[in-house]
Amino acid sequence: MKKIYLILITMATIFQAFAHPHLFAGVDLTFDFNQTGYVVVSQKWVFDDMTSKIIVEDYDLNDDYKFSSSEIKDIESYVVDGLKDYNFYTDIALNDENYLIPEVKNFFVGIEDICVYYEFDIYVPVDKLKQEQNVKVSVYDKEFYTKFFLNTSKGIFFTESDKVNYEFSYYENKDKTFYYGQFSPLEISVNFSSK
Repeated sequence: MKKIYLILITMATIFQAFAHPHLFAGVDLTFDFNQTGYVVVSQKWVFDDMTSKIIVEDYDLNDDYKFSSSEIKDIESYVVDGLKDYNFYTDIALNDENYLIPEVKNFFVGIEDICVYYEFDIYVPVDKLKQEQNVKVSVYDKEFYTKFFLNTSKGIFFTESDKVNYEFSYYENKDKTFYYGQFSPLEISVNFSSK
């Protein structure tokens, strides 16, 4: 009986592993140090063609293959409300202090070729008293319904600033391993200081 139970547990784990993810999204990150008192982390999520087709079918009500301002508002209310409890699938730490995202700004939805994308900004307040600071960002879904991909060679951007020097690195953060220990999210670490 124990053997059968162990086999069932193993099979359930395997099936669960193969059942996910359901959505795929490429992620671009842009860091902007030009806003006084904030580092702005802008995200662009580009969805796979199947997910994009579903979003278009659900929200492009006049079938013109673009989103009007009212259609974007409908998507925003659904997406932002739904993702707030998940911290927008984004772990942010400023100077090693976790930052809970209270809101996102400048939410936008568009279509490139056949893929729908979301864009939004996260304003992270910086410590004005510290000369050198660090911000870490990783985008991932711990439940693995969505698989996020960050292209480290073409998906990390910095808005030019005459106020700040910066350097960045990226790595798999093994301390955040998720989904039965199978995956570790890619984390971007940016050290920045006033010029």
